[in-house]
Amino acid sequence: MNIDLCAINRFIHGGVMPGIQPTYGIIETGRNVRAFTKGHQQEFWALLVPILPWIIGLDLVDVLGNMMWPALKGKFVFGSLVAGYFCACFIIGWHRVLLHGPERAKPVDPFHPEKSDLAFIGMGWLLVVAGFALVVFSTVLGAALFSAVSLRPAVGLLTLAAILGVLYCGYRLCFYFPAKAVRSHMSFKESFDRTDGYVWRLLCTPFVGAWRLFLGCFAYSFAVGFIAGFIGHVIGVQKGVPAPMGFQFFVGLLQLPMAFYFIPLFTAFGVGVLSNYYQYSLQNDPQRHEKPRGRWRRVEQGE
Repeated sequence: MNIDLCAINRFIHGGVMPGIQPTYGIIETGRNVRAFTKGHQQEFWALLVPILPWIIGLDLVDVLGNMMWPALKGKFVFGSLVAGYFCACFIIGWHRVLLHGPERAKPVDPFHPEKSDLAFIGMGWLLVVAGFALVVFSTVLGAALFSAVSLRPAVGLLTLAAILGVLYCGYRLCFYFPAKAVRSHMSFKESFDRTDGYVWRLLCTPFVGAWRLFLGCFAYSFAVGFIAGFIGHVIGVQKGVPAPMGFQFFVGLLQLPMAFYFIPLFTAFGVGVLSNYYQYSLQNDPQRHEKPRGRWRRVEQGE
């Protein structure tokens, strides 16, 4: 007998489909997020398709830029930086599907964003830039302090420590973003308090739950590398010598499925894990809300 779980959920919630029902275990949450993503493919593609031409076009800008300026050695990434804005719009919309349900979720208009959307995107870029700057500063500082040949490994260790520290802080502050996506207030301090005990789960669950997707991505990347290497060998592409523009464009086209299939699915799964644990924290640990200050604290405590 086939059971329509969506119809049951609609009946229970008065005809309105709910968001994700949060779970706690790593394996359990991986299955939960995977099932939610699979069951809401219509909403997933409805958010992605309108911005997909912009993302693909901006990726092609990078391909063309690196073809025109081979001296950059593949470091022309202006298109990817702009495409990050459209990806952020998709992330906000998917957070809303996860937390509000598909029928209440409002997509982001990339060309007419609201104030909360800009705050989400701006704070995300600020944290990325600050983290990158900290890693670079640590590397430069290590190079200055341990310039002797025998101490060079210490530079790598200092850089690694900076990377791990940035990742840890990023995970501790990440609950700010699902809250901002649904226009709910949560400070970085409250996010830091709430993510205590969740960092390991936030880190491991995407890998555990999306292992099939990782294998598919690896297999496709291997196939693209093999095809590009074989064709490059046939036409005589040499290492250290700029490849013909046509060959570079062909390789760029082969890599497009990464932009419009694998990366969006990885993003949706990671956002799903984050929204799941954010929702779980709100429902099962309400005491971690920031306490009122000053007069309001005295009123709450009956003083």
